[in-house]
Amino acid sequence: MNIPIAICLCLLSSTGIFSKNVRIIGGAPGLISDFPFMVSIRTFQTNQLICGGSIISRWNILTAAHCLYVFDNDYTDVRVYSGTASSIEMYGFNYQIDHVYFHPQFNFLNLNGVYLHDISVVKNF
Repeated sequence: MNIPIAICLCLLSSTGIFSKNVRIIGGAPGLISDFPFMVSIRTFQTNQLICGGSIISRWNILTAAHCLYVFDNDYTDVRVYSGTASSIEMYGFNYQIDHVYFHPQFNFLNLNGVYLHDISVVKNF
């Protein structure tokens, strides 16, 4: 397995364990030039942050499955934002979601608060 992909998978799998309110303590804001592979997934109308993701190809994003499973295949108000390190500002580019491919064994019902197979690929257009 490619090392950068393995690292991304490990990082994404650990994000499902923490609450959305948890932030990095003692961290510093990052520049987009430091993390050009990162995107944010947000609602378009209210700009509410849903999750982060990693660019894995021109039109595909790797993210946690639990982030988008609740939308029940209706992603009309969900956008992928790239080109910005801000999770609240609407700078950069936004892309509509064409389809989300969930891990075949992902189940939103979790075991002891931990989602199993919590990974998905977002296809943009």
